[in-house]
Amino acid sequence: MRPALALWLKWGGTALLAAFLLTCRALGWLPFSWLEIIGALTGFISVILAIDQRISTFPVGIVSNLLFALLFLHSNLYGSMIVQLIYLVLCVHGWLTWHRSAALPPLPISRLTLREALALVAIFIPAVALFTWYLHSISSSLPFLDAGVNILSLNAQYLLNRKRLEIWAVGIVADLLYITLYILQQLWLVAALYLFYLALCIIGYRVWRQAYAEQILPEPEPQLPASV
Repeated sequence: MRPALALWLKWGGTALLAAFLLTCRALGWLPFSWLEIIGALTGFISVILAIDQRISTFPVGIVSNLLFALLFLHSNLYGSMIVQLIYLVLCVHGWLTWHRSAALPPLPISRLTLREALALVAIFIPAVALFTWYLHSISSSLPFLDAGVNILSLNAQYLLNRKRLEIWAVGIVADLLYITLYILQQLWLVAALYLFYLALCIIGYRVWRQAYAEQILPEPEPQLPASV
């Protein structure tokens, strides 16, 4: 993807979305609170910064996590609040993982190893089962789908922390499941917002795939000086 096009799609699209959300909220056309809108916008910005491989993705993500944790606390959605706090801890871990001294090169993009994949699957299955049981116990709608997509998103955050290329593929799957979940619950506006997350993940995959390919290109062999 051309850098200029990616830049416009990321920041231009986010600016237009922000203007739309803030204007509609100010005019009372949206049921969202200011807390929800600012939390969503900081979440979008965090994803864009991740696409650009900027370490500031983590502090911005922490702000978004705190805003949504506060929102869920006020709404008595304690399970969702706990998920946001886990995200916050993972963001701190990612911040520390990406931080390098000036003497070291930036953390490179890498591929998911087989051992990591097996470990994530081994954690994913019991975590989904446990979270499904909890959501079912509080009479949550669609507990299995809700649990699965939340645990999958936590796995995606881990992949971002390790700067694995597969983060975007997992993010795409998670966003498609989120869109399905919100459509089934007839939350049309939230589903539409996740379409924007989906578009950002597709852009992120294309940008990171190109950056990864450039990392593994062999260095050109030194050429002998031309004879006079």
